[in-house]
Amino acid sequence: MGEDKQPRRWRKWCAIGSALVLMLVVYANRPKGELPPLPVPNGYDDFLKAASLLKNPLDYGDILSYEIERKKELVIENREVLELIDQGLKKEVGVPDLSSEQIFRMIGFYFWWQLLVIDSELKDGGIGVNGFIKSLRLGTSMQNNGASLDVLRGTTIEVGVLEALEKRIPFCGESDLKHLKTNLKSLRVQRRDPQQAADIDEIRFADDPIDVSSSSSLAWRYKDVTDEGISIGVVEEVNQKSSVAYDSVLLAIDARLETLEKSGALDQ
Repeated sequence: MGEDKQPRRWRKWCAIGSALVLMLVVYANRPKGELPPLPVPNGYDDFLKAASLLKNPLDYGDILSYEIERKKELVIENREVLELIDQGLKKEVGVPDLSSEQIFRMIGFYFWWQLLVIDSELKDGGIGVNGFIKSLRLGTSMQNNGASLDVLRGTTIEVGVLEALEKRIPFCGESDLKHLKTNLKSLRVQRRDPQQAADIDEIRFADDPIDVSSSSSLAWRYKDVTDEGISIGVVEEVNQKSSVAYDSVLLAIDARLETLEKSGALDQ
């Protein structure tokens, strides 16, 4: 039974990614209003360039479980993608008004964070701590200036990153644990208030609420999040899942530090 959990989990995240792309395409031609100004330069432009370089990212599956040689190949194949993501994260980021074509390009967002982690594993050793931190920054950045669906995409990244990170906490030493704890606390408070995204919704959707239920099985607005990840719920619920995941990892870090202290393994 345990062997089936990983494929099911990956299929769930693929379903979420596909659902997000479908829903984002639906609102690409919505009525326009006054939106907050975008930063110049905008790191999101680099994300879009990175997305344009990826081909069939959902075909890769869970790349964190790949053999080391295949991980090395993936990093080499996607070096330009990684460099563009790095460039984007060094700038202020704001979600622009995306075209349908740009939205489809962003389907690889879940593959990105795993790529960041394995790149860090290969460069830094260990579990790839800096890759996890960078991935959480990516999830946070992709919500800036965004509507509810942008926040949903960002929190999807956060939850995936945090779930994978928590499993690796028992293999971390003191310095990595403290580095993670400092950065996670900082990133947690930077996350978007769902009400801010709702305010953006009011502008973007104006007087024409989107309803895709007539054309697909995904009625996206004000539905409960399901375990299968097929229908997308209100942002508040997804945001709460991310908050719980942050808390869980921080508790795991504290527990690991306590274990190291009791064993006398802390740095002197």
